Amino acid sequence: MSDRCSLRVALLGEGDQAERWTSALRERADLRPLPQQLAGEIDALVLAPGVSDPFTRAKEALLARVSVLYAAPFTLNPWQAATLNELSRRQERLLRFVEPFQYRPGFAFLRRLLAGREPFWRPVYLRTLCLAQHDGLVRIDELATEELAICEALLDGEPRYVTAAAGRRDEVGDVCAAFLILQYSEGPLVQCTVSLAEATSARQVVAVTADRTMILDDLGPVASLRIVGGGEQDFSVEAPAAAPSGEGRGERMVAAAGHDFVVEEVNRFLSAVAAADRSPANGDRWARVAALWWAARQSMSFEEPIEVPRPVFGWAEAEPPRLRVIEGGGRTARTAGRRPPLAVVAR
Repeated sequence: MSDRCSLRVALLGEGDQAERWTSALRERADLRPLPQQLAGEIDALVLAPGVSDPFTRAKEALLARVSVLYAAPFTLNPWQAATLNELSRRQERLLRFVEPFQYRPGFAFLRRLLAGREPFWRPVYLRTLCLAQHDGLVRIDELATEELAICEALLDGEPRYVTAAAGRRDEVGDVCAAFLILQYSEGPLVQCTVSLAEATSARQVVAVTADRTMILDDLGPVASLRIVGGGEQDFSVEAPAAAPSGEGRGERMVAAAGHDFVVEEVNRFLSAVAAADRSPANGDRWARVAALWWAARQSMSFEEPIEVPRPVFGWAEAEPPRLRVIEGGGRTARTAGRRPPLAVVAR
């Protein structure tokens, strides 16, 4: 029995990665070319890798009351992300940003342990690592925003400040490595390391609680999530099933079957659109992710902690407010004997 639905879906994108989304959609929906008039002609739009100006495309679709699956590389600024999120609410249409990490073996279990205001184990420290090779196809922005989205999915609360440092290919080159520290008013310390200058690719998430450490990585051939510590305590896990215990005493490993995240995201999105279910929407999270990465970029330039912005502009806004530069910010102990720094204020 086929699970194909009658939704009319258009896709924008080019290249091999876009073809993966095309193949997945053909199995489930009525895939059509993008019409000139969106309203009434299609039910959903998928923005795949290779699409030009995905922000404008997503905005046009939501204005036409068409649901959007955003699978293009995420390079939106905070104001653009907030605009799409608010527009999806006003138009009552689903906007979902693709999250491949949700389908990594062990991630769902780790999230159940840590997420919410009353987690099973309260983390005191969270560290993520993302290593990738430089092949010209992936940007540091894409890797960094996904790592920040992982932190947002695992933790409750909003960081107030970001401190970041960058490694560059040369004095004026692009950023090839980023080191981020997120500071919460109340919450764990979070550190993210992202590198696009490695000889191999690897990902890891380490969550440290009062007496246990949870390690989620893709380096082991069998187990993806290791829970180290806790003495002789046993852990009952329903799904995924527990794998054989590890080498260390007091250590448990959890493994899960692999997933094709493209198929999973397509199924989830189309099912939600067909049922008029907007619960898979995650625009709030990705608006915060955009704000975190924007603040990190600022911190790299100014070499100091930067407060995370909270874009609250109307849905017609897509850019930060214009800036007014005032020369002479006043002398301080650090600027004594030198020309006063410029003061930049929002207008």
